[in-house]
Amino acid sequence: MWGMSVRLPERVGRAVAREVSFTSRRVDGHGAAEIGLVDRCVADDRLDGAVAELTAEIAANSAGTNRIYKALYARQSTMDRGEALRFERSLPFGLPEDRTARLNATRR
Repeated sequence: MWGMSVRLPERVGRAVAREVSFTSRRVDGHGAAEIGLVDRCVADDRLDGAVAELTAEIAANSAGTNRIYKALYARQSTMDRGEALRFERSLPFGLPEDRTARLNATRR
């Protein structure tokens, strides 16, 4: 894969990336989950259920806060650590546009 020497250490860390690269080791789904290359590995017959569980968990949270996180993660890859921390502080965590509606829903 083009760019693997850049992307792999970003995902799994430099030590693991070097080991996988230098050994040309093939990694199956479970191995990929163990080294952090993928978030999880599920059997084929559990895939739809696992996706449904994850999407329900995400949907149960604040859409506004999720938008804030998406903006943060999208932009921070082009920033150094200090810039990313300053950008995070500038975002309205705790005050997303759906805050009032979500608080009112918990009072019912």
